[in-house]
This record gives sequence, C-alpha cells and structure tokens, in this order.
Amino acid sequence: MADWPLRLQLEAYIWLTGALLIWISLLTLPYQPMTSARNLKQGEIVRPAPLEYASSVYSQLTFSWVNPLVYLGFKRSLQDTDLPYLEVTDESHTTVRQFKLNQKKTFYWSLFNAIKYDVLRQHIYATPALLLPLVAPYCLNKIVKYIECQDCGAPTLENYIWVFALLISTLLESIALQATCHIGRRIFVHVTSICNTAVFEKSIRRKDISASAAGAKDTKDKSENNDEDADDASKPINVSNLIAVDIKKMEDTFCYIYEFYGFPLQFCMATAQLYFLLGTTAIIGAAFMLITLPIPALLFSAVMKLFQNIMNTKDTRMDALNEMLSAIRIVKFFGWEGKFVEKITAARENELNQTRKSYIRMALAETVWFIVPLLNVVVLILTYTKFYGLEMSASILFTTLSLFGIMRNSLNNMPWVVQNAMRASISLKRINRFLQEDDIKVESTKGTKKEQVSFFQKVKAKFSKTAIESEPAVVVAAEPEAVHERFQLKDLSIDFPVGKLSLIVGPTGSGKSALLLALLGELDRVEGQMFLPRLDYGDRRSTRGSGIAYVSQTAWLQNTTIRDNILFGKKFDQDRYDAVVEGCALVTDFEILESGDMTEIGEQGITLSGGQKQRVSLARAIYSDASVLLLDDCLSAVDTHTGKHLFQTLNGPLVDGRSILMATHQVQLTLNSADLVVVLEKGRVVGAGTPEEAITLGWVDNVSLTAPASDNSSEVSTLDGEEDDGAAGKKVKKSAALKKDAVKLTEDEKKNEGAVSMKVYKAYFTASGGFFVWAIVIGLLAMNQALDMGQNIWFAHWTNQMSSSTGSALLNTYRTVVPENFQASVRNAFTPKNGDEYGAMTMAVFGKGTPDSVNIEYYLGVYVFLSFLTTVFYGLASLYIMVVPTIRASRVLHEKLLRKVARAKVRFFDTTPMGRIVNRFSADITSIDDNVGRAFHHFLLTSLTVIGIVIVISANMPMFLVAAVFIVGIYMVIAMLYVPVSRDLKRLNSNSRSPILNHFSETFNGLITIRAYGFEERFLAKNLVTLDDNNRTFLLLWSSNRWLHWRVDATGALVSFSTAMLILQNWETIEPGWAAMSMSYSLMFTLMVVWMIRIYADIQINLNSVERVVEYMDLEEEPPAIIEGSRPPAAWPYAGEIVIDHLTMRYAPDTPDVIKDISFSIKAGEKVGVVGRTGSGKSTFAISLFRFMDPVKGTITIDGIDICKIGLQDLRSKLTIIPQDPILFKGTLRSNLDPFGELEDVDLWEALRRSHLIPSSSTQPTTTTAATAAGASATTSAKISITLDTAVKENGSNFSQGQRQLISLARALVRKSKIIIMDEATASVDFETDLKIQTTIREEMADATILTIAHRIRTIADFDRVLVMNAGEVAEFDKPLTLMRKEDGLFRSMCERSTELDALVAIAEAKEQRDAQAL
Repeated sequence: MADWPLRLQLEAYIWLTGALLIWISLLTLPYQPMTSARNLKQGEIVRPAPLEYASSVYSQLTFSWVNPLVYLGFKRSLQDTDLPYLEVTDESHTTVRQFKLNQKKTFYWSLFNAIKYDVLRQHIYATPALLLPLVAPYCLNKIVKYIECQDCGAPTLENYIWVFALLISTLLESIALQATCHIGRRIFVHVTSICNTAVFEKSIRRKDISASAAGAKDTKDKSENNDEDADDASKPINVSNLIAVDIKKMEDTFCYIYEFYGFPLQFCMATAQLYFLLGTTAIIGAAFMLITLPIPALLFSAVMKLFQNIMNTKDTRMDALNEMLSAIRIVKFFGWEGKFVEKITAARENELNQTRKSYIRMALAETVWFIVPLLNVVVLILTYTKFYGLEMSASILFTTLSLFGIMRNSLNNMPWVVQNAMRASISLKRINRFLQEDDIKVESTKGTKKEQVSFFQKVKAKFSKTAIESEPAVVVAAEPEAVHERFQLKDLSIDFPVGKLSLIVGPTGSGKSALLLALLGELDRVEGQMFLPRLDYGDRRSTRGSGIAYVSQTAWLQNTTIRDNILFGKKFDQDRYDAVVEGCALVTDFEILESGDMTEIGEQGITLSGGQKQRVSLARAIYSDASVLLLDDCLSAVDTHTGKHLFQTLNGPLVDGRSILMATHQVQLTLNSADLVVVLEKGRVVGAGTPEEAITLGWVDNVSLTAPASDNSSEVSTLDGEEDDGAAGKKVKKSAALKKDAVKLTEDEKKNEGAVSMKVYKAYFTASGGFFVWAIVIGLLAMNQALDMGQNIWFAHWTNQMSSSTGSALLNTYRTVVPENFQASVRNAFTPKNGDEYGAMTMAVFGKGTPDSVNIEYYLGVYVFLSFLTTVFYGLASLYIMVVPTIRASRVLHEKLLRKVARAKVRFFDTTPMGRIVNRFSADITSIDDNVGRAFHHFLLTSLTVIGIVIVISANMPMFLVAAVFIVGIYMVIAMLYVPVSRDLKRLNSNSRSPILNHFSETFNGLITIRAYGFEERFLAKNLVTLDDNNRTFLLLWSSNRWLHWRVDATGALVSFSTAMLILQNWETIEPGWAAMSMSYSLMFTLMVVWMIRIYADIQINLNSVERVVEYMDLEEEPPAIIEGSRPPAAWPYAGEIVIDHLTMRYAPDTPDVIKDISFSIKAGEKVGVVGRTGSGKSTFAISLFRFMDPVKGTITIDGIDICKIGLQDLRSKLTIIPQDPILFKGTLRSNLDPFGELEDVDLWEALRRSHLIPSSSTQPTTTTAATAAGASATTSAKISITLDTAVKENGSNFSQGQRQLISLARALVRKSKIIIMDEATASVDFETDLKIQTTIREEMADATILTIAHRIRTIADFDRVLVMNAGEVAEFDKPLTLMRKEDGLFRSMCERSTELDALVAIAEAKEQRDAQAL
C-alpha cells in the first residue's frame, strides 16, 4: 500500500473509515423490540421494561445495559420496583412451557433438552474464552525476546503488532468470558425454574407417603442393622430441602458446565505450546503435575466428608428450631423456652465442632495446595537446567511460568468441577426420586374396575349426580394410624342425596374425616367404586375449579386478608359477599377487628381465634360456586348460639340446591334437618338412613328429634345479643365493619439501605473476640508478607552471585501473576543495547556485577525453605482466623439470636412469617459461619500484598507511583459505582427467597383444601411469580458482577498495553529483565486492586447476613424468666386459689382495653367454666394468667403471690393450658408427652388412659423394642393400636383433630399442675368421650383448679361456677343452676339458644345433688 499513489491511499483510507463507522453503528444501534401491554399475573407489580435484549450488540457484550441500574444504585438505594421485568425467555412460565413441550422419557434428558440451546450458545463463547489466554504468554515471549536481542535495532511494525495483539486478545478474552459466565447464570435460572416448578407440581399431585416410608425405614433399620443404602432409599424426602438446598447445589455445575471440556482442552493446548518452547522438559513437567494432582484432591475430599457431617448436624439444629417455632405458643405456655434453647444450643455446638474440624483440615489442605506447585516449578527448572544443561532466558522463563500457571489452574479446578458435578448429580437424583413417587388417584368414572393395592383394605362408596349408589369399596388412610395396623374404612355402601344435607356422625376416631377424604381421592381405594362429580375431570389444570368446596376440621387459611381468604380467587360480588359474611356470623368480628375484613391474619390465621378461623373457612366454601360442600366438623370451634346460626345458614338460600356432606359431633343441633344420616364406628357403617331411622334403630344415643323451630331458615343476625334494629341498622353496622382502613399485620421484610453501618462491624468484631484477636490475625498475615518479600531479597542476593551466562531471576518475585519459581537467566538479559556494560539498577542489585560461580542447589534450597515458611504462616493465619474469631463470632451471634427470638413477645411471631425467622437461622448463620471471616481474611491479605507491591515497585521504579495514582483513581470510580448496586441487589435477592419457601409451606399445609377446590393451577401460577422475583434479582446481581469484570479487565488491559508501548519506546536504555518485571508488576498491581474491590464488595454483601441477625437483637423481650430474690416456693401453687383485683388489660399501649376493671376470686380446687360471645375477653383473660401481656392496672394473685412480681419461667412452668388448636411435635407420642425425657413411661401411659385416647382397660406395653415397632403385640390385656412409640407426623397430621386434642390433654395431665386452663379443649371429640373426660376432671383432678373456656354449655354445666364475660367485663359469675334459673340472664339465654335447656338444667341439678350429698 506504501507504493500506491496518494489518491488511491486516500480512497482506501476513506473506504476503511466508512466501513469502520458502519460496523460501529451496527454494533451500537439499540434494538427495541415491539412490546405489547403486559397482563399482570397475581402477585406481580408494575416494573420498568427489560433492558438487555432491547440494547445494542455492543451494550450486550460490554454489559452497558446495566448502566442505568448502576447509576440509580449510586444515587439512592435500589428498591424492588426499580428492577425491570425479566426477559420473556427467562420468565419461569416460558421456561416451564418449553420444558413440557419437549419432554423426554426421563427427567434428566427432559432437563437437558430444555437447556440445550443455551448450552450451545455458551459453548460458542466459551471456546475463545478458553483459548485466548494462551495468546498472552506468546505475545509476552515475543516482546521480551525483542528486548533481549542486542542487534535488532529500533522496534518495527511487527513488534508493535505483538503489543496490539496482547491488548486485543485480552479484551476479546474478557468479552468471551463475561458472555460465557452470563449465559451460565441464565442456564441456572432456567434450571431453577424447571426443577422448582416440577417439585411444586409434584407436591400438589403427590400422595403423601412419608409416614409409610418412615415406618418402612424404621423397620429396616432395626432388622438390617441400619444399612445406609436402604435408609437413603426409603428415607422421606424433605420438600423444602429440595427447593432451598438441592437446587442451590446445582448452581456451580450448570453455570460453569463448559468447564467439563474446557479445562482439559486448555491443559492440552498449554502443554503443546510449552512443548514447542521447552521440548521434552514440558512433558516431564506436565507428567509431574498430573502425578501430584491427587495429593491436594484427596485432602479436599476428606474435607468434603466433614462438610456432609456439618450438613447433618445443621439439619438436626434446624429440626429442633422448626419444632420450637412451629409450636411457639405451646412452648411459651409451658415455659419450655429454656429447654428448647438448651436443645438447639447443644445441636449448634455439635455443628460448630464439626465446622472446626473442617477448618483445620482445610488449612492443612491449603498448605499442601501451595507446596505442590512449588515442587512442580522446582522439578521443571532442575530438569531444564541440570538434566538438559540448557540456559533459561527471561523470555523463556516468563513464557514458561505463564503457561505453567494456566496448566496448573486447569488441573486444580478439575477436582472441584467433578465434585460440584457429583453434588448436582445427587441433587438431581433426589429430585427425580421425588418426581417418581405416586400421585393421588382422582376417580373419574363409575365403572372403575377392582384394584388391589398392597396391604390396603377396602372402602366402598360411589357418588353420582342422580343419587349416590354404592357398592362395597375399600379405602385406606394414606397414613399409618399406629404401629400395628393402618386405619381402614371397610365395606361402605352409601347413597348421598343430591342437593340435600347428609350427616356423617360417630365417635372420635370412627372415620368421619377419612370418609370425606376418601371421596376427595386422598385415600387409596382398593376395591369397589365411588364417584364424586367434579368439573375438572380430565383437566386438572382448569382455573374454574372443581365444583367442590371443602372445610377441613383444622381450618386452613392463607397469610393474607380475611376478604381474600373468603374470595379465594373468585371475583368480588358485594351483595353475595355481604350475605355470606352475615350468614357466617362474621359481622361482629369485623367490627371488633382493627381493619375489618381487610385485617391480615398472619400465618395459618394465627391472629384469629379457632372459631373465627372456622367461620372464615366456612364462608370461603359458601361464597364459592361449588355444588358440593364437604364440611368436616365445622361447628366444633364455635359457641352454641353461633353454631345454631351457622347451621341455619347451611339450611338457607345461600346453599340452596347444593349437596352438603357434613361430619359433625353436633348431632342434636343438626339431626332434624338432615335427609341422610351415616353413622360410623371403627371405619364401618353402623347404619345409614333417615334421622328417624337413626334414632329408632339406636344408631345414635342421647338425641331426640325436635320440632322445626320458627327460625330454622337462615336469618341475618349480628349475634350481638341486642334487639334487631331493622335491616337499615344492620346495613349501617355491616358497612361500618367492612369499610375500615386496612392495617398491615405482616410488614414487608426490612431491607437496610446504604453501606453497612458501623454498628454491624462493631457487633461482628466484638463477637469474634475484639482488638486482640484481630491484631494476632494481622500479625500473622504481615509475617507471611514479610517472608514473601524476603524471598525477593534472597533472589537479589542469589542473582548477584550468578555468572553472566546464567542471567537473573529477579522477576520471579511476582508469584501471584506467575508461580514462584527459580531461574538461572543470563546476566546479559540486563545489559542495555546502548553499549553500557550494566544499567544503574543492575549495578545496585549485583554490586559491581562480577560474575561468580554459584551453587544452584544451595540457593534453590534456601529459596524453597523461605517459600515453605511463607506457606506455613499463610496456613497458620488461615487456620487461626477461621478457628478462633470466625467460630467465636458464629457461636456468640447464634446464641444471642436464639435467646432473643425465644424471649420475644408472642406479637412478634404473629406479625413475622416463620420463613423469615428461619432464614436468619439457616442462610444467614451459614453465611456467618462460612463467608464473613474468610472475606475479612482475604481482604487483609490482599491489602498487605498491595502494600508490599507498592514498596517493591517504588524502590525500583519511583515513576510508577504517578501512574498508580491514576490507576487507583479509575478503580475507585468503578468500585464506588459497583459496590452500592451489588449490595442492594444482594439484599433484595436474600429477601426474595423467603416468599418462595413461605408459599411452599402455605400450599403444603392446605394441600387437601386446594386439591378439593381444584385450584392447583392458581397456586402454581403464584409460585412462578415468586420464582421470577427471585430469579430477577439473581440475574441482575450477576449481571452487575459481569459489568464490573469487563471494566476492570479493560482497564487492566490498557495499563499493560501502555506499559508495553513505553518499553518499546525506551528500547535502547531499558534492560530486558526490568522490562519484563515492569509488565508483570503492572499486571500484578492491577489484579490485586481488582481483588480488593471484589472482596470489599463481598464483605459488604456477606455482612448483610450479620446485619439481618443484628436486626433481631433489638426485639422487644418478655419480662425476665427468673427474678432472683422474688422466686415463689418450690411447692407453689400449693392450693390453686386465684384472685383478680380490678384487672385491666390491653394488647398494646395504643389499643383499647380488652379486659375492663374486673374483680372476682376462684377458690382452690374449683372447676370454673368461662363463656361469652366472640370478643368478650375469654381468651384474653386466659392468657393474662400466663402474662403474655402485663396488666394496665390491677393484679392477678395465685395463692397469695402477685404473678407480675415473679419470673415467667416460675409462673408458666406451674400452670398448664390445653389450647383449642392442639399442636403436636413430629416424633412419637412419648416425645410429645415428655419432650425432654423427664418422666417415667408408666406416668405417660396413665395420662393416655386418663385422656381416653386409649381404652381405660388397656395396660402399659410390656416393651418398646424393635419387635413392637415391627408389629408385635404390645399389650398384656388387650390389643391396642397406639403405644408410646406410635409415630406422630408433623402437626400430628396422622391423627384426627379429636385425637390431637386428647393427646394435648394427656400432655397437660402429666404435668400435674394445680391450675389448668382448658381452651375449648374437647370441641372436636364426641359427646361420649367429652363426658368421660369431664368425669376424669371431676374425679381424678379434684384438687386442681380448672378454668374451662367452652362453647358447648354441656361441657361446663356441672362445674362449680360459671364466669360469663361480655365486652371485657364480668357479666355473671355464679353456680350453673343459679344462672340457668336467672330470668333474662345472659347465660340462660345461651342455654335457651342451644335448644338443650332442659337437659342442661338436669345436669346442673345433678351436680347440686352430688355437692349436697358430699356435704
């Protein structure tokens, strides 16, 4: 081109310039796809449009599309609403749809098929990202070789080409690597969406077989000596772990899937390049590297086994924590906080011991990890110089070390790649095993042929639209009821009438609930036919529902407002809604509640009473369009007159034409209106017919048919005990109740803004041991750095003695860029080209420069010794910082967090989702254990390294300090932009995990209800929304990371490029060794500054976990557990006398009084019933005895001691409460009755008998050995199906509600308290069992003072006195018979509304007669 005429040259330049401009314009042209209006899904919010795919090619390659988010994060803290939507291709519903459209035979292939195109795209970028690093050593070789050449003259175009090649290769490598990593994160987002959705969908369809599996496991363990493989195969899979742990374990594998082939390819290419440079020496070096590779790999393998033990101990701790949190009210009622804290702390200590062992082995492994590469370099140098007798020039040395570093990095990473792959494989197998479990079977036809399912027995029932015909069928409960045999429904033949009310009655445990579950398909049908008309047969993904409504015995509610619970996804209809609210007696509740029907009710409706929860659940069923209502004892949790009102609703126009199947113990109230009565006992039908037949044939006892009352039709009533003010008055009252402003119960999780405060730093450093501990850490790291610099000094001394033919090895001091090594480079490498014998720096280092013969073995040995000491001090520093301050901080912070949470007021648990609390104890504590201390360690080490580099460079090239100022300035700007956005995105990402787990937990708790309504699809859709919220923050967090890396790499490339250009410009005066050193030092300095930025950002991110833990340190605590100097006598309360004096209570200082200046006394040993309408203050009075809140004024005195003057532990441990909602722990009956192993089995067995959970004739089991667990006889006098070793599933789900109440009663009996509070403790048991329990209370607990909050007046009709409360005041307090005979009395009106006045009077009179005889 130089020979062309000027005109042609100018034209060529113009064409090239034009082509360049067109190319740049194409790269930078933004691409804006057409976007349509977005239809928001449930739970979605309005967000900015997605940025990535709308940007230019240049913007996507350099991640400039992240700039708006980075700049916004620099100006202010990012909020969730600032984050844009995901790209459509990244949204969960798109990913899942593609997965389902391309499903293969196995889950593994289906998953790979869904991500194969993403993997291909990653491969396209990964190939250059893996090969381009090999270009830099080659360019370095060419540049240094030119400087070594004494006769090459001024640099030519070829020399500058190598400089530009170094720049371009570095930039292209960074672009390719960032794109590869970004696609990897996108692959993991898709994998997360697929696996999470697959697990969620399976959970909704799956038959619950966990108890069966557990039972099988227990039997196998005992009979096969705990065979681990059998245990793993049969062990139930924890679904929450699949979501929270297993999917997370697959992150590294799927993000860096290219490393499987990339690292071997890179190693082979680097070995080939090294072979062309060194010949057969390269083969020897590579072979030695391969031989020594297993040494550190074996050590890390041993560490990984310890990590598995840590996970097991962590599971033990979290199980105990979940047990405490899920039953926190019972724990506080019984004063068990201290015991649970001890139990959790013991598990934590075991976990920390395992963690300490892992850190010790990790320090040893890291020491070996650094020694092995040192040996590799020594072998390579000795082979090249001693065995082959060759000279190693600067160009050969630095190229060799660069390639050697690439090879070592490839080999060192392969064990981790394989290890991560094994982890991912295990997690995928667990997910696949879970997906292979059986689904529930939904009956879709009448003609289903007989099926035999192993060890199940029969249940026969068929439900049709015309009538219910029934042929013998067998249904078995999906859970083992006990050790010996499974509960069975047998030989049922029932025809339920369409559009009518059918009752299912029977004693506790007779199978009433099981029959309803059988009709829903929740139990296994072994034989016969049954049919329940559903709208979603053959289309379970329909959004219209099933046409069935189900009200479970234990009401399931969502953590949202009451209105949303009632609507349950259905469109709001004001008139219908108002009618349902009135029909379910909720108007008065809405008036009382702070926000009316917009009140948020917390997890599982925690802020509502049992009766309120049941009525909201019933309102949900009635408001629905369902033509079939399955009601499981929905009247048990309400008082008599409210129950009557609800039953009137169930006979009124709101349910006209609907088929109602109602399991109930309220036979007297409901029998008269039923068209069909089905009586069950022990899983069999005693009889099925009309109410008249049921009474005539003796199927039901103690019940008589009453004449239809005039108010049997559904009437609208607020049930406030006042006269009806007319329709207009009701409307006004109702409107007032429904139009209150909403007050948020569960606040959004707090997200701290800005940099981590000094309070958090102080909390961590104080917990870790303070100044002295960290001074030792800094001292050890400083010694490590001093020894590292000592190697440099020894190098200088060594090279000063080397002959001119062997050269210098000063440049080897930069081991971080290139591994520490030894060289025998020629002194000529430091001879400038201008003819001078030596340069000034060379003279300073080598003295006069006189070449002497040296003993290579001696100098090499000293260098190895110094390197070994450096490694040892690094290992000691690493070991000390992880074992001492890190473990100490973990222990102290966990202990403080646990005690704060355990001592928190109950209001905290009402307003805080359990998943949010668990996150502090799981993810945040794990981060404190593993990441925070390590981040400080690396930051201190990097900072000291930078200081050392500056000292060394300044001594050699003072002018570098000028350049360093500008370099640091650039990096500070990048850091100032990056750290805030990464910190905020990490916080948002942490907060977005909780809703996923909360939604899972909420869905699983209400699985039967959701399946009954047929709303699986709606819950699946919400799960996708929560997934997208988490994936959005995850992808943006790593995109900001890629934004940082590209800018840092580009800046570093420019620094190296500038250094190389200056070297070429000073080719006459610069010495080859110092030229190479300048390039290496500049690269090293840049790398260290980059790591400082990243590690500082990691510290900020990881301290977010400390911040979240410290946040809970300010929780408001309950009063002290023990007040020394004011402790009651050990025998207190010795009588049980209670005196209430002018007591006024309120829930919070700014809320109205709930208990209003009440005064009365309860004698020792009295049995007192407490009754009143909703909101009258019954439950508030009960919990006041436990000091869940302290009085505004007045006192509560028990046996002469003011309860506000003693500690909570001393108070609560002496009282016993049996709550309305029985809470059981996962384990056995023994562990539920005696969680801490303090009692004898004979006492526990007696409590079961006295609570009538087992027959009174049963005797204590003779053994609890494996034979019992396997099914051997466990009694001496009668065959029973319940023993102390009977398994109790989570929440006691393998027992009926009535049985759970009896177990809760037994737990109270073993405490032998002088004061017992029963909060509707027998509401879900039949009248006969209730009568037996009352007999037990009267006869065997005669010395105890008992307060019973009752809805069944029959329950307390024979008590000593009855306390009637109204609007927080004592309305009446006297003997039952006296109050029943009191005209216009409130208690008498309640008895009259129950339609049992005569029977109640008879019971009260019998009580009076017994008392008279006793006198």
